[in-house]
This record gives sequence, C-alpha cells and structure tokens, in this order.
Amino acid sequence: MATSTSGGEESANMEKRFMVNVLGLEMLDVDLYRAKDMWRAQGARGVYGGQIIGQALVAAQKTVPEAFNLHSTHNYFLRSGSPDSSVIYRVLRTRDGTSFCSRTVTAAQNGAIILTLQASFHREGSEVLIPISYQPSFPQSVKHYSLLEEAHKSFDFDTEMNGKTRNRIRNIEEHIPLSIRPLDPDVYWRRKKPESGVTSYWVKARGHIGKNYF
Repeated sequence: MATSTSGGEESANMEKRFMVNVLGLEMLDVDLYRAKDMWRAQGARGVYGGQIIGQALVAAQKTVPEAFNLHSTHNYFLRSGSPDSSVIYRVLRTRDGTSFCSRTVTAAQNGAIILTLQASFHREGSEVLIPISYQPSFPQSVKHYSLLEEAHKSFDFDTEMNGKTRNRIRNIEEHIPLSIRPLDPDVYWRRKKPESGVTSYWVKARGHIGKNYF
C-alpha cells in the first residue's frame, strides 16, 4: 500500500540530504576534516564559494559544545577552488570562554589555502546583550514560475532595445550560473527606478547543488 509523506517529513528529509551531500564532512583526525563532493556552477571558474563557507562553518561547529551557536563569521577567499579535488578543513581552537568561543578554519586544496574563516560562537542563555535577529522576514510575492516569460512578453527586444543592451540581457539569462526572474518587468528592463530603491527577484542556481539533493 502506498504511503504519503507529510510536508514536515519531506522538509526534514531534504534538509538531511542537504547536510549529507552538500555540507557533509569526513573526519580525518582531531580538528581535521575533508569534503569530496564540490559543486561548480555553470559558467563559474571555480567551486561555489557558499559551499566552501558552509563546510568551513560545519567544521568549526563540530569543535564547540552543543550549547554554543554561531554568533558571527568573517570569510576571506584567497584562491578559487577546483571541483576535481577534495577540500581539507583544519580548525584552530582560538579561544574557549564561558559565554563565547572562537574558531579559525582554513580550507585547502593540494596544499594551497583557498579560504580562511573566523567564527565566533555564543552560549545560549548566557548573560550578554539581548539576542539580535539579523534575518529579515521573507517578503510576500507572487510565484516565480512564469515571471521571466511575462517579462519577455512585456518587452520588444527588436524595437525597444539597442543591440549592445539586448546582447547583455540575453547573455545574463543564458550563461550566468543563476536563473533570475524579476517581479517588476519595468525595473528589469530599466524603464523605471524601483520604489524606495528596492527591487525583488527570484534567484535560483542552475543545475543541482550536491548529488541526489533534488
């Protein structure tokens, strides 16, 4: 008999696959980890930087007590990474305090460092400043599926755009590693400036991020 999966279970399964396939690390020794499954977006010259940062944070988190959560991080890319080589993450336990602890992580390929990361962790419930939430609320918007098609329908490439601009737009839509769908076609085509200096787009990576994730 077929069984259905609730939305909560499906979300949990996707999160688990994401952690295993995209952020998963193999422990080689104390404070030393390796990642093998690296992703390079279409048209990019190196590994996706967000994955490198994410894996470095996972490595750092593995070395702090469970009561500590990430407070802040600073990242410095030194070289582009190759999807053909493993990445080695080495964690330096910079400081362990009662309320805060800090870690420094280096990510290296073939002996060359491609990223350094400094992270601070804060113990939940410790007597410091009132916790600050940096994440804004997700804006309400229409679905993204037909936005790009609607933008094209609202604009005549041949009569309203010169050749240089037309080629630039087409190059963006066809060759960059992200699919961009505008909520306001007039802003997308630069017919007007966005209200309050803010405009909205749906942005999604082209292709799969990690094996068997989607």
